[in-house]
Amino acid sequence: MPIVSKKGYTGEKLYKHIHNRLFSRNNNLEEMAKVLGIDDINLISYVSLHTMAMTLQNNGIKGELISQITEDFNLQQCFFGEHLLTIYPDKYVGIVESEKLAIIASCIMPELVWLAAGNLNGLSIEKCQTLKGREIILYPDL
Repeated sequence: MPIVSKKGYTGEKLYKHIHNRLFSRNNNLEEMAKVLGIDDINLISYVSLHTMAMTLQNNGIKGELISQITEDFNLQQCFFGEHLLTIYPDKYVGIVESEKLAIIASCIMPELVWLAAGNLNGLSIEKCQTLKGREIILYPDL
């Protein structure tokens, strides 16, 4: 779930706004994990963290400042849904361009693990390292 920021926020004000939202969301995830009985793992919202980092980067915030948000955070692009690869190691993988289509496809064809490249140039050698040994079907946008 992306973090929506307020119009006109830039620089330090944008950083603080997004950081506070992320902190609040992660606290809510922690409480939800306790209720569900899965409090033995560090449940955080990677998608929110990544969205925040990309938003800050796109607004000219330097990487050094972004990295102060969390320890050892290294901003790298990954596939949307990549975390599902470890959950379903034996399923075929379907890759589409948009995140929305990956979600819809997972409802229609749940026998595949659905990933999204994120954009037209979203397939890179670095990103595809996690796909080694997997059967993959690419579904390009027409």
